[in-house]
Amino acid sequence: MASKPSSPVRAGEAVTGNSKVPTPVAHHVVLRLGVTGGFLAGMDLEFADGLNCLIGGRGAGKTTVLEFLRFGLGLMPDPKVNGPRHKAIDALVKANLGSGRLTIDLRTKTNMRYTAGRAANETVQVVNETGTAVPVSLDRDQIFSADVFSQNEIEEMASSPAAQLELLDRFQEHAASLIARELEQLQRELDQSSIDLRRIDQEIDDLRGKASELPVLQEKLKGFTEIGGPDAARTRDGDHRRGGPAEDRGEVGRGGTGRHDRGGGRSREIPKVVIRAWAETTC
Repeated sequence: MASKPSSPVRAGEAVTGNSKVPTPVAHHVVLRLGVTGGFLAGMDLEFADGLNCLIGGRGAGKTTVLEFLRFGLGLMPDPKVNGPRHKAIDALVKANLGSGRLTIDLRTKTNMRYTAGRAANETVQVVNETGTAVPVSLDRDQIFSADVFSQNEIEEMASSPAAQLELLDRFQEHAASLIARELEQLQRELDQSSIDLRRIDQEIDDLRGKASELPVLQEKLKGFTEIGGPDAARTRDGDHRRGGPAEDRGEVGRGGTGRHDRGGGRSREIPKVVIRAWAETTC
């Protein structure tokens, strides 16, 4: 007995176990793209909840529609990762949009509706169902998420391990974002450590300069020790016991001079300044 063929599963549905009833899978949907001004002025495309195909001749604007969606949702390639592609898409969008404006209606997997609007030289402006502007971004899976690939990007993925890795990272975007933030924090810490090390090197150089003066200071200290050390103290004590230095002892006479007579010999006058210096050292 031949089995009855099963019904095809439509987009946004999944079959669980042996159940023949498809279970809807929550997903984001782009509902509409409207263009005001530019090469595709007046265009208003409504998208189905599933596969959509754009068919037209060369130069009809198929690639432009795709890049309008990418630009209008703020899903441009990261210029730090792929600068040439970002520049090429940005130039294509601005050349075809001119002074016009894009309007994109979307529905999130939580059934919330938003409208994104953007001109060539503006950032993405998002409003909710009531037309109130909301400070949300559509380039992360917090509110809405979409992956946009042009024909050239798909071909590149087949031959570029880096592009394949970038695609896989999209499935772990939250974890990759945490790692990226951690790397940024580590980079900041390394930069601060570099500043601290340079400051410490400068302090070491300053201390080396001061240490190089130590031998000179030690030699000066030796000279002070020889002049005012124990020997000099003993010499001063001996002078005190003898009544002053031998060459300065004598009587203070009239006129402010002292006379010293050695063994009845001829006396010698001692200048007043010498007598005063000797008196000051002995007091």
